[in-house]
Amino acid sequence: MTNNSARPKALIVVSSGSQLPLTKPEGGRSITIGWFLVELAAVLAQYEDTHDFVLATPDGKLPTLDINGMALAMHGGANLGSDLMRVAMQNEQYGVEEVREKNPELVARRDSELALLRRRLGRMPVSPVLPNTDKGGSLHP
Repeated sequence: MTNNSARPKALIVVSSGSQLPLTKPEGGRSITIGWFLVELAAVLAQYEDTHDFVLATPDGKLPTLDINGMALAMHGGANLGSDLMRVAMQNEQYGVEEVREKNPELVARRDSELALLRRRLGRMPVSPVLPNTDKGGSLHP
C-alpha cells in the first residue's frame, strides 16, 4: 500500500461476522460465514490506482474471508448465473483439475482477484469450507 499523502483514502466497511446461527436460541447450530472476495475485489480493482484503502469493521474485529466464495463459479462476473450452473454440473462429472482446465477464464479472474487482495489487504482469517462445497473452489493450485 502506498503511503502517498496525495492519494485519497477510501474507507471500506465490511462485517466481521463469522457465524450465522441457524436456530434460536443463540448457541445452537450455526454455519461459518465471511465476506466474498468477488464483492470486495470489484471495488479494490476500480480504485486501486487512485486510492489507498482502509478496511474496517463496525466492531473492530478482523473480518473473515469466506472460503466458500472462492468457488470458480462465483467468479463469473456478469455471467454468474450461467457459470454457476455450468461449473456445478462439471463438478459432478470431473475432478478439480479438469474443472479448472475447462474454465481458464474463471481461474484467471480468481487468480487476479487473489493477487489484488494480497497487494491491498494482506493476511486475515479465512473461514472453514462448508460441507458439499464446490471442490473447484480450493485455493490450492
